[in-house]
Amino acid sequence: MLGNHLRNMLWGSVSVVLFIVSLTISWDLSKDITKAIDHNYQYLSASDREITTTTMELTSPNVSRATILQSIADIRQVGVKLTVEGMSFDPSMDLDSWDVHAIHLKTAYQPSSIRDPEGNVIEVQYEAVEDRGDSQR
Repeated sequence: MLGNHLRNMLWGSVSVVLFIVSLTISWDLSKDITKAIDHNYQYLSASDREITTTTMELTSPNVSRATILQSIADIRQVGVKLTVEGMSFDPSMDLDSWDVHAIHLKTAYQPSSIRDPEGNVIEVQYEAVEDRGDSQR
């Protein structure tokens, strides 16, 4: 009888010790996580908030006439000159003076970028790469 009580007390003591150890480990881990989050916050606060451009070449897939027309419509917000098969669209130009009829409906265009010495995109050029049927405009 005394053996059963002793065994139960030992199991209870071991359980309490294991519970206290697990609480201590969790508390220590939460302190480490909090330190890591604070360090990350300080690092991000000190870093430059502006998005910087890369010097990688623009390697997007071929685009359609609709994508080019949308780019032309948003040209003032983007502030980048667009050239489509030799036709230039400048952000300072009057929107009504742009002739977009020469951009073929069923032609795919490949974009490429021209950058200044700092790596900022200053112009995007679209060249026809494939004709998907007749060249209706």
